[in-house]
Amino acid sequence: MKLPTTIKPKDLQRITGLCYAQSLRIAQKIRFVNDKKKHQYITPQETADYLGLPLENIVLTLENHKKNK
Repeated sequence: MKLPTTIKPKDLQRITGLCYAQSLRIAQKIRFVNDKKKHQYITPQETADYLGLPLENIVLTLENHKKNK
């Protein structure tokens, strides 16, 4: 299981099943909670903490998406 270094709104869309616009809003909220600026990326751990999901679920979801391509 390889841990991705950054999470982008498109990744959030795959994880949550929400539309791209809602995923952008979630990314903005994660940045705000972690006191990051607009140009800074969010990490998988920050995403897991904000969404209340185990980190492993996020990594597995992204890996499964890559395999299905």
